[in-house]
Amino acid sequence: MNTEHNVTYLPSASRGGDNAYYLNGCDTAGHCPAYAACLHKINMVESRRDAEVINQDCTTEIRKGRCKALHMRQEEDLKGVALYYIPRASVKQWDELALTREKREPKKRSVISTKMHAKSILDSIDQTSFADVINQATA
Repeated sequence: MNTEHNVTYLPSASRGGDNAYYLNGCDTAGHCPAYAACLHKINMVESRRDAEVINQDCTTEIRKGRCKALHMRQEEDLKGVALYYIPRASVKQWDELALTREKREPKKRSVISTKMHAKSILDSIDQTSFADVINQATA
């Protein structure tokens, strides 16, 4: 998952605050949490400080070994490389590049005609009353 070519990081890099990798959906948390935050929760549970973990569902999943981030951390530890680490600085560079591109290429805006007026539903179906519309639909 590392985006920088020819650069490898130790698994401890994933635990740092500059990791911009987010889990792609976590059923337990109910959103896409930062991988580093999940690793922090895992550390809290393993060091018996689970009372400090806000989402107790995370604590339960970590203890039962069903936490997605727990399995990702094990994979990193086995390979000895931070597989799920994206340096936040590289993300900022991409953001800055996108911003400069937007400044150079202005967005084309669609023009809405002021002559358009909303018609009533009766006008759009050429009927004179709601009863006529209902009768025609059931016929």
